[in-house]
Amino acid sequence: MTGGPPRHRGTVWFVLCLILYGGLLVRANSFTAGGADSSGYLNAARLFAQGRVSERIEILGRLGLPSSDRDLFLPLGYRPGARPDTMAPLYPPACRSTWRRRARSRDGRPRRF
Repeated sequence: MTGGPPRHRGTVWFVLCLILYGGLLVRANSFTAGGADSSGYLNAARLFAQGRVSERIEILGRLGLPSSDRDLFLPLGYRPGARPDTMAPLYPPACRSTWRRRARSRDGRPRRF
């Protein structure tokens, strides 16, 4: 009798399929934010990790628009910053240490979300 008892063979197949499925999940995984809420938290974490609480609205300078038009370019989850051409995230830094680790790519540089 080769291959052992049928119960043992079924367990081996189950473990093999589980390993292959795990490999598929790792290969098809996405390391980006999945929605508006997680994107907002990750963008806030990226700013906090860089030691900043606001960022410049770059498109105003590129298009030569006055800073009074900044409200037209504020994305969801941001509010006007302290300076006329800046914006600040609305998301609180409650989970700062956890999100800061996730806001870095594998090579240690900050990621854009």
